[in-house]
Amino acid sequence: LVLFLISGLQSMTKAEDIRDFEIEGISIGDSLLDHFSEEEILKNRVNYYEDDYFQTTEFLELKKLENYQNININYKKNDKNYTVFAISGFNFYFDDIRECHDDMRKADKEIKYLFQDLERTSSNSKHEVDKTGNSTVREIRYWFKNDSLISIICYDWSKKITEEKRWTDNLSIEIVTSEFNKWLLANNARN
Repeated sequence: LVLFLISGLQSMTKAEDIRDFEIEGISIGDSLLDHFSEEEILKNRVNYYEDDYFQTTEFLELKKLENYQNININYKKNDKNYTVFAISGFNFYFDDIRECHDDMRKADKEIKYLFQDLERTSSNSKHEVDKTGNSTVREIRYWFKNDSLISIICYDWSKKITEEKRWTDNLSIEIVTSEFNKWLLANNARN
């Protein structure tokens, strides 16, 4: 699975620029139109944020996805080229969160080996969406000098959240530009 995740994550082993990484063949700075039709992009758009400066398109279990069960791609609202500012790949764990944590450790080990010059941070916390405090987030982030980042995240949702919201424990690998990350932090602060 580690090679599966990493091969889906990067295109070059000694890359220094976030644009050198990819998920499902899509890189930061790509036009989403090079990978999907405008009809597919618009049909799969979802609204996760009140501020719609950035838009999200989510592709669920497409046959053409090789390494992930779902991908989310973010681009600016009025950009007719749908230039990619963030992309995330997701895999889901229905039976045992330990499998997610194991896959996370393996992916982290491989990324740490390949990209020794990036600053690495990690955290474990309760997810703020779950007021009971029973849902947790385990995160590892690799920071580029310009504050763009690669994140490996395991979401462990409580039984209550899974039943109420139908959210499933998952591993997310994300490639995010500094511009999108700053917008996301500001957007979350407002909510």
